[in-house]
Amino acid sequence: MLDEAQRIGLCGSRPDLRHRGVDAAHKLTIMSAIAFGVPMQFAKAYTEGISRLAQEDIRYAEELGYRIKLLGITRRP
Repeated sequence: MLDEAQRIGLCGSRPDLRHRGVDAAHKLTIMSAIAFGVPMQFAKAYTEGISRLAQEDIRYAEELGYRIKLLGITRRP
């Protein structure tokens, strides 16, 4: 599955960062700091990636017409 994602351009040179949600958490930390005007601490960001998804999960989502994507959710500290 990872090979296919890299082949079609969904993963960069460090796909583990994307799969574990680290890439999204880094981006969210930066955007939150800009939006709220306060420094955000990446170490305190909860991250949960897609690395534990099985092929069946993806297939089931597709059958229902959905796509699985990482979300970044924040709130004012």
